[in-house]
Amino acid sequence: MNGHELSDAFQRILPEQPSAGGWAGRARRRSQHRRRMVGAAAVAVVVAFAIPMGLHLGAGPQVMTTPAPTATPQPEREGMPTPCQEAADKNFEGTDPVDGKLPEGATKLWLCGEAYPRLPYGGQLAFIGPQEALTVGVDEAVSAFNDLTWQEGAAIDCASSGEVYHLLVEYPDQKTQTLEGNFAPDGCQHFRMSSGIVEGADGYVATLQDLWEAQRESTDPVQLDVTMCPGYTSLFSMDPADLGHGHGCVLQRKTTAGGAGATMRSDDLPADLLTLVRDKVSSGGEPLSRFGAFSSDEQIVLLSPHNDPVTLSWGTWGRAAGLMWNNPERRVWYPDAAQAQRLDDYFAQLRRNPDAEPEPTLGPEDTGGLTPKVCADIRDGTLAPDQLPAGDRLPVGAERVWLCGDLNARFGGQLGLREPLVVDPDRVVDAINQLEPMPAREGDGCTEVGGVTYHLAIDYPDGRRRVISAETVNCRWVGGWGGRVGGDALLEAIAPMWTEQRATHLSSDLGEPRLCDGYPRSDTGEPRYPHTFLPVDRAEATSGALCGLPSDSTDFDGDVVQRWLPPALVTAIAEATPTPGAPEDMRLTAGLPSIVLLNAFGDPLVLAVGEGGVVYLGEEGGAWMPSGPLADEWQEALSGLRTTPFYVAPPECGGYDPATLTGDLSRVVGGLTCLGQFAVPAKGPDLEPAFATELARRFAAESTKATLNGWNTANFLVLTDADGKSTRLYWNGRNPAHLVDEMSERSWPIPGDVQRELERYGFDFTPE
Repeated sequence: MNGHELSDAFQRILPEQPSAGGWAGRARRRSQHRRRMVGAAAVAVVVAFAIPMGLHLGAGPQVMTTPAPTATPQPEREGMPTPCQEAADKNFEGTDPVDGKLPEGATKLWLCGEAYPRLPYGGQLAFIGPQEALTVGVDEAVSAFNDLTWQEGAAIDCASSGEVYHLLVEYPDQKTQTLEGNFAPDGCQHFRMSSGIVEGADGYVATLQDLWEAQRESTDPVQLDVTMCPGYTSLFSMDPADLGHGHGCVLQRKTTAGGAGATMRSDDLPADLLTLVRDKVSSGGEPLSRFGAFSSDEQIVLLSPHNDPVTLSWGTWGRAAGLMWNNPERRVWYPDAAQAQRLDDYFAQLRRNPDAEPEPTLGPEDTGGLTPKVCADIRDGTLAPDQLPAGDRLPVGAERVWLCGDLNARFGGQLGLREPLVVDPDRVVDAINQLEPMPAREGDGCTEVGGVTYHLAIDYPDGRRRVISAETVNCRWVGGWGGRVGGDALLEAIAPMWTEQRATHLSSDLGEPRLCDGYPRSDTGEPRYPHTFLPVDRAEATSGALCGLPSDSTDFDGDVVQRWLPPALVTAIAEATPTPGAPEDMRLTAGLPSIVLLNAFGDPLVLAVGEGGVVYLGEEGGAWMPSGPLADEWQEALSGLRTTPFYVAPPECGGYDPATLTGDLSRVVGGLTCLGQFAVPAKGPDLEPAFATELARRFAAESTKATLNGWNTANFLVLTDADGKSTRLYWNGRNPAHLVDEMSERSWPIPGDVQRELERYGFDFTPE
């Protein structure tokens, strides 16, 4: 394969470009809280710890102790109150209050953070509410919520912007009302509901803090038996005068090729260090203007007597090492040499484990299956990537380099390559060291989330391992924020090194790995089959398996069957040319089988199987059906598997021909509903003519031009004009619910009366 073919292949996988006495006044807090949340929501975490938020200045130490050091894996939500944990396990499911108003008579209220991702380490900002429920002043909390402004069908969608918190409002009948509050930097600061929004979610937190503080004046602090490690950020605005105790946290990475999994260690903060840190934070530090996501393996968590946490992260921020927090703007304290050494010594002491066994030297890596163990550890979070600040250089002398894929399938989800680079692996080290530093990001249009993310695990002879992550689109970072730029060019430069190595190095035995775990469970979204960073030639296939559902399956919940194909059939598929007259459609259709071919190095190539068993041959186009004796082998392989779709859309709801979607909304005389799931609609009830006409009129008058971010292709309306031409209005698939017209690129927030009428026709506005 030449350089042009490799370049073309890369283009195919890369997407397009808290005591009231210490406060100056409660009234000020509302504006501080709003600014704090806006500043915080701009920070996205790449790896390791989340960054602390919201300190407000004060003084006055009160030294307390925390639990003894531990060396245990991080619990999923350690420190969260049990009701919040249980609600988070259910993704904070609940029904919306009628017209955005809470019923009276509540007895208890919990303020919870986000439903945190279930990755062992890293993830989004970890907000947390108070440890105790609000039981005094609950009526005031409900009344304050009901005083907020309700907007029915408001056209605001903040599904992917900012952070959220949740309210659990409990009633005597054991029912709980769950609310989601949004505070986003682009102005989305409201409670989101299916039929509208309630404005003021940002300021409402300050109201709740006032009520909690009033309750705390007459109650004792909640005694916690846990250490928050890694640190959380309180949803409340905190005063350093209230932060009377604290502890340190370190992430114990898996730093050697044979080392154990990552763990958390924590220890109480010595009195002198607590006083030093709190005094420097109270002084305000310096503004930190560098935009981007920050992460750290070392944190200091300060807590109030009621265990409201504030987290400070120790790392290289901007010009030097410092402790970073938000105040409400991002700020940093740069210690002098002696103070920095004191912090380094503390974290070094915290990392020491007297019972640890000596670190092993470099040994063999398990490469069973399609994914080597090092890549599997990265994908499931056991092995955390390193930060590589722009001023640091990777050491030369590498023994091998692994190219691994990422857990996130949204931008590819490549598995990585099964074998390490062992021929001059320092070429990868040199390529990373020569990259330019990441520029300051103010106003350059770079976003936190881009395209394909990959990881390079660099092993050294003495057992050291460095894991460097990189991203290929938009920011194109290498080594995390504050590192280098050029992740796309780096991948294109190093991947051919494996191709060159394969010319002289044989592959190891593949065995019979599991290939069908990516079988799609619905027709929504792109199927996620295994694939890799290098282009795979069908003609090079040496083995393969058939993936499919049992023939008696009625939905996608059945067990996926994997059958290894006979060698003669694999060879025939590898050498096949299109059968004349065979259908051209090569989509991977959920419910139908698929073939996963492997070359000698374990690189997978997925081929779709169409209705009746036709094999689509991939990007070159065309389809193939075996003949002669191979036809019998193929039918035997397909026996007992489903070879027809679960459902075929009726003519009114199926197909897609933009030339026919040219209806005139001003002349609509009728319509029908298309309803279903798994992106396959069935014909629903016809619309009453008067309703269809009125709905078309209101959509034409009230919809606005918008950037459409997808829609639900199983639930839509077909409006027909007097000439028999049609217009399709799709539900956007999210809440607040909108109807969208793909052809005109217009969107309309569905008013409550229209939504209720559509529900009468069978629409279900519950996101899948």
